[in-house]
Amino acid sequence: MKDLTTGPIAKNILQMAVPIAAGMFFQTLLISVCIMVTLTLFCQWRSAWVIHAFTADPTAMAVGTQFLQTVSWNFLAAGIVFTCSSVFQGLGHTIPAVLSSASRLVSFVVPALWLAASPRFQLIQLWCVSIASVTLQSVFSLWLVRGEFRRRAPLAVESRA
Repeated sequence: MKDLTTGPIAKNILQMAVPIAAGMFFQTLLISVCIMVTLTLFCQWRSAWVIHAFTADPTAMAVGTQFLQTVSWNFLAAGIVFTCSSVFQGLGHTIPAVLSSASRLVSFVVPALWLAASPRFQLIQLWCVSIASVTLQSVFSLWLVRGEFRRRAPLAVESRA
């Protein structure tokens, strides 16, 4: 999906057709959201079936099922991040994607270290921190893409004049 996104969007932005590129971005984002919501629902509904393909051990199945059901809430936000990152990659302007990834690293590692030091630490706490960090990253990535489109829109108006 990345190649379908980066080529046309980058081409339209570079040719100063920012409204067309923004429309393509939102269409791609909608496709990504639909796919990720479907995968999330599947993991919520049939995660035990997926885990059973790898093990029959009841303890491993219980942990794996809980993991998939919890972490699948990341899928939607991850799809948003992938779509936003592909726009920056297509533009050859990868600094926003790196900043977005760095924000996720910080928003995950700091709370994870703090939680791991607790005597009541449980693995599910890390999974929940992961959901929060990916969600924050997706919001930050959308904000960065919006800023990129806004920054380039005045250039498109000036070039047509």
